[in-house]
Amino acid sequence: MKQFQYRFLMLSFLSFFSISEGYTQVFNLGNSVEASGWYKLGTLNLPQQGMDAEFRIVSGNEYNASVDQQGECVIHFKTSTAVSQIGDFYGSGNFYNTGRTKVVNGIRFIQITPSVWDVYANLVGYTGLGSVLNMTLVQGTLTSNFTLVSLPATTPYLDLSEELTKQSKVFFMDNLGIGTYSPTEKLSVMATSAPGKSR
Repeated sequence: MKQFQYRFLMLSFLSFFSISEGYTQVFNLGNSVEASGWYKLGTLNLPQQGMDAEFRIVSGNEYNASVDQQGECVIHFKTSTAVSQIGDFYGSGNFYNTGRTKVVNGIRFIQITPSVWDVYANLVGYTGLGSVLNMTLVQGTLTSNFTLVSLPATTPYLDLSEELTKQSKVFFMDNLGIGTYSPTEKLSVMATSAPGKSR
């Protein structure tokens, strides 16, 4: 009897982790070759019932090895429970940029069906030859076909909002700079813009 209980517990444990296990698809984002604008990242297949997908773009603006040209963008998209949230659109999402330069200026999801979306990103002028696009999810897939396009006005669509919201306490142990990359005090505020980017 104990052996049966042990096997049952092990099977339950393994089935839980096989269902819950996420995976990542990795793509070469592609090079915008100094042609900023809207690019189709690909087609996302993601079931309804509150499934999450995270896109992470690691790239930059311009092509030198300057730290001021490096940036990242995180995109979060979530399906609904088969309930339309905005018009006839069955999902929601947002994105944010980090790093010294802005990589993505806008994100649009065009709904093909309630479980299929074409994903578009408004990218900077030079993403570089080895820009990385990661997508992490539990169910679904992304079929990538990175191409410069005229952004379709097909409906229904959703333009994601750019926002970084912290719900928990934030502690800074080092100096904090606003408008400066080299703060000299616990809080340094500069009214100037970020340093210019060299080629």
